[in-house]
Amino acid sequence: MFKMNIELLNGNNGSLLQGFLNKNKNKQVSHALQFRDAIEASYPNCKSFYFLVFEGKCVVGLLPFVFIRSKLFGNRLISSPFLDVGGFLGKFDNKCIDGAISHVIELEKLKFVEVRMNKFMHGFENSKKILQKSKFTDNPEKHQLIIDLTSEEDMWKRFHKHTRNDYRMSEKSGLVLSKIDSSKKLNQFYKLYVRQMKSFGSPQHSKKYFKNLFEFGKDSIFSGFNCYKDNTLAGSIIILHYGEIGYVAFNVSNPNFRDCRPNDFLYWNAIKGCIKNKLTKLDLGQVEPNLKFGTRARGLYKFKMKWLGETYERNYFRYNPQGAIEISGKSKLKRLRSIWKLLPLWVIKLIGPKICSELGI
Repeated sequence: MFKMNIELLNGNNGSLLQGFLNKNKNKQVSHALQFRDAIEASYPNCKSFYFLVFEGKCVVGLLPFVFIRSKLFGNRLISSPFLDVGGFLGKFDNKCIDGAISHVIELEKLKFVEVRMNKFMHGFENSKKILQKSKFTDNPEKHQLIIDLTSEEDMWKRFHKHTRNDYRMSEKSGLVLSKIDSSKKLNQFYKLYVRQMKSFGSPQHSKKYFKNLFEFGKDSIFSGFNCYKDNTLAGSIIILHYGEIGYVAFNVSNPNFRDCRPNDFLYWNAIKGCIKNKLTKLDLGQVEPNLKFGTRARGLYKFKMKWLGETYERNYFRYNPQGAIEISGKSKLKRLRSIWKLLPLWVIKLIGPKICSELGI
């Protein structure tokens, strides 16, 4: 039996990694090289460290990390930033993880390491034990809601009658669906996205980030839809996918068209598109099941649950090489949400992408 060892992804072993990915049914968008390329092309403070796990001359695993340089929140190594879930693929052990972290520490000043996972992921319990051997602590972080994609006919039949009625109402309201297949449509999405992120009190990604996701991934990992009411954008949805698993990365809607139910319209059409593209699972993103009625988060949970999803606990594993207690940048940001909502739009457009890139959220 060969001993496992790691190599940093480079020009000589890239084809071996792609061969490994092509055969692995558990891969997700965090493992896709197109996603890595979009991050590095968008944010100068982000640098990828993708470690290949070898047994002999064969690639048997992948440890995808992105190093984020930040003066505001400290330098971090994350698997994977800008997604709810990252994590590793295939075979690895704690010595592989320790070796990867040591390699980065030799090159960069590192404050802490974070691995984002959930209990849906293949081999979660084994990965958890390995990370704990490497002195990672387990931090539960809300839940993910994931649906099984069967067929249009089967899912429509199993929907609650209220779900079917909500979609029929969206159709009757006159919404028109259009695939995001041009810079013009992507820019329309981005304008609505920036305004909605301001209303949430959260910094937004740069326009360049979406441009790169679109350009690097339009034939592989990127799918998006806009819907219009009387030629005005009513809502948008962007799904990132790789292999058989998709992820609803962005969903925004124009509050002026709430009565048209654009999100019902977008979700069902996006689900149908995923089924057509032979995806078997769709991750609808984070939810908080146990909140009181009347909160926005509770409403979001109810909306996502109606698409026949199942919740899985999300766990973020953290390790601090310096041994100190770490407060994540995201926790610090919560204290600033109310201030962010009051800032002028031009200020948000100027500083939002920088903060977003340094947080890795």
